[in-house]
Amino acid sequence: MLKLLTVLCILILFSGCQLALEGEGALRVEDNRLAGVLVTNDSLHTILFDESQVFRSIDEMLAPRRLYAEHITTTHTSPETGMEYQRDEFVFPGVEGIQFFTTVLYTGAGSSFVNMGDSAISDGHTGVHVTDNSHSVTMEGSIYVLPGIGGQAFFVNPVFQTADGRLFVEQGGGFSLGGVTDEGSWMSQTQTHTTTITENGVETINTTSVTINISAMFESEKITVIQMCEDSQIISRNDFAPNEMPDEIHAESQTAFFLVEAHRPAATANPIRRELYGPNDNSIRTFIPRPDGIFEARDTVIVWG
Repeated sequence: MLKLLTVLCILILFSGCQLALEGEGALRVEDNRLAGVLVTNDSLHTILFDESQVFRSIDEMLAPRRLYAEHITTTHTSPETGMEYQRDEFVFPGVEGIQFFTTVLYTGAGSSFVNMGDSAISDGHTGVHVTDNSHSVTMEGSIYVLPGIGGQAFFVNPVFQTADGRLFVEQGGGFSLGGVTDEGSWMSQTQTHTTTITENGVETINTTSVTINISAMFESEKITVIQMCEDSQIISRNDFAPNEMPDEIHAESQTAFFLVEAHRPAATANPIRRELYGPNDNSIRTFIPRPDGIFEARDTVIVWG
């Protein structure tokens, strides 16, 4: 009988998702698998290539260079419970970048997929699909950037995992943000990698597909949160600075939905962006730019009565 497992993990800000796949559904890495990407503003060329190196052949000279990550475990405290917990992290020495990848961690009972996502990754999700003869991972995330940042570049560098669990990055292609002065999608790149494992005459196909979308977005000066009843009458109206949005908002007893307005004076074509949130929505998402012009998503929990 075909055993099928489909799981969807949602990446929000720094929060990770650990998916356990045990027994016959356990995932295995027998060859370098594409784990995800590391997005940098600078090329990895100067780090990966030693200009003084002497090559013995053309193949050696053209072979991809690797930078291996350091696997560390950090201790954190939950703001909700005050309990301490440990988290696996990976650091690429000498490189600053936006991480978006999964790593397979092994236990005696099976294996676990762990998402590693930077706060700059918005709308990130990872789908894992496992059958008897195939393992596939599909990842997609977005990076939102202030328009008009002259000369800023993004290099999408592939990250691989070896059979013994180590992660390494190779140099990827770059794109310049120069000349983008308006809002909207700017670049989308998908990297796909497939490996085949043969065991006892049975082939298992492992496929990973990673999509990174980079879009321009104007900064909000004010967020207006409006609670409305069934007949669209206003129950309450509150204005917030984007960095002062509360951790949670309580819906009034007669609130049927929220209308959230992001006021963006610089966006001449659409200065007020409006979004509706109903009873099936758990949070309101807003965006705040970092000093480097990349937006971080912030979620305000909606507490329905």
